[in-house]
Amino acid sequence: MPKKIPNHAFDTDKSREQLLQEIYKLRESLTTKERRCLELSEENTRLARTLPEKEAFYQILYEHIPLAYQSLDAAGNIIAVNKTWLSIFGYTHEEVNGRNFADFLHPDCVEHFRENFHRLKSVSETGVELEMIKKDGCLLLVSLHGKISRDNLGNLWQTHCIIEDITERKRTEEDLRRYRQIVSFTPDGISLVDQDYRYRIVNDAYETFSGRKREQLLGRHIAEYLGEEAFHTQVQPSFDRCLQGETIRYKAWFDYPALGRRFVDVTYFPYQEFDGSITGIVASTRDITDVKQVEEALRRSEAHYRLLHESMRDGFVHVMMDGRIIDCNEIYCRMLGYSAEELRFLTYINITPERWHDFEAAIVCDQILSRGFSDIYEKEYRRKDGTVFPVELRTILIRDDRGRPA
Repeated sequence: MPKKIPNHAFDTDKSREQLLQEIYKLRESLTTKERRCLELSEENTRLARTLPEKEAFYQILYEHIPLAYQSLDAAGNIIAVNKTWLSIFGYTHEEVNGRNFADFLHPDCVEHFRENFHRLKSVSETGVELEMIKKDGCLLLVSLHGKISRDNLGNLWQTHCIIEDITERKRTEEDLRRYRQIVSFTPDGISLVDQDYRYRIVNDAYETFSGRKREQLLGRHIAEYLGEEAFHTQVQPSFDRCLQGETIRYKAWFDYPALGRRFVDVTYFPYQEFDGSITGIVASTRDITDVKQVEEALRRSEAHYRLLHESMRDGFVHVMMDGRIIDCNEIYCRMLGYSAEELRFLTYINITPERWHDFEAAIVCDQILSRGFSDIYEKEYRRKDGTVFPVELRTILIRDDRGRPA
């Protein structure tokens, strides 16, 4: 029996025109969908054609990127490494694939790796520094940054890790740390001043010189610290010459807020960038006040000694152990008829008659060298004009810092 069509299948209230309009809209909708299907089909065809090219591109990128790449499974075994990884560590694919990554680590780093690998499973991304062993036994300090891929159940499927050799960088950082420590502990005040005469770097000793903390100096103009007059008269002229490439050194008195008046030895070095341009000045300031005061005391003592030396009524002469005359007073010069300059070209033997040579040599050995001085004794001198005259003298031995006869 033919199937009976329900009455509601047709809307008898619609006109013929309305029905035709709906049919037309349905045809248009079908045409649009057919067109979209055709576009998607063409896009799939195009992607299918370009997919091998993209795969080849990414394969080249994977193999030749200048960073070592590795992928590990959930147990930490190596699934894949790229050519850069093999080149850095000296292995072949056959020697690496399937082995646990811990096999390539320094024993001291294995536990540290395992802790971070376990953490990676929960945080999905991590970074760690490890020491790896190359095939030739050499050690490399590396930085490892990893992410993970998960399966449909959310479990770790595999890791994607980039490994960077940071051995040289760490060595440079350590050298820089040591250099900073040396500069920090040196008693010389070290500062870097830019072309605008503003502090960029100061060490601990410079803080002591200035009586200010580092943060109170950095970025400030040097005139704020030394004063306008000292800056314009003593510092700026030398700074400007240094900025032209000249190394400047001078000694001067400065009034420091914390230390008071100090005599310092100052050296300015041009600070050059890698391209050779001069962008500032490295200033080294050494406090030599104590040395200056000793020098001045010695100068005063020498002046006093010289006055006493020249005021003596007796002749005085300073003779080296080989007999060379290196100093004498005016009385001694008049006694012999020579000038002080002429006596410096003579020896003690030249002004002593020969018959006294053995006698005086015995006094040197028996008295002067053994006890440091002689008894008063008599001998003769020969004047410049050849005449001989008697003298009475005592000799005292001078020793150097090591106790040896000077």
